[in-house]
Amino acid sequence: MPSVVRRCAWAEPGRSRGGGGEVEAAVHVEALKNALKQTGGKPPKGEDVKKGFEGIKELNLGGLVPPLTITPTEHEGGGWVQIFQVKGGKFVKETEWVQAYREVVEDAVKHAE
Repeated sequence: MPSVVRRCAWAEPGRSRGGGGEVEAAVHVEALKNALKQTGGKPPKGEDVKKGFEGIKELNLGGLVPPLTITPTEHEGGGWVQIFQVKGGKFVKETEWVQAYREVVEDAVKHAE
């Protein structure tokens, strides 16, 4: 697990994962790292950062989030879900990350356009 995630209390098992801004920040950092690689370390421009986002592949923050891949045609992230159940007053993971009804969602989006 990346050191930045290990230090966050919300990433510890059994702790609240409220807020959520940390995950978004980690995705932005990854995009900026990709953009800096593309520019050879020079300050990236908007298009470089966009390409940096679109170059994110299988980012999972040490298992904290589902495998995130962003492409030029897929900005949604894959539609991953994970099921938890409350047992004995605690959240217990019931499934690994799965893509639930992906084709149904894609069909609905296609017909909404």
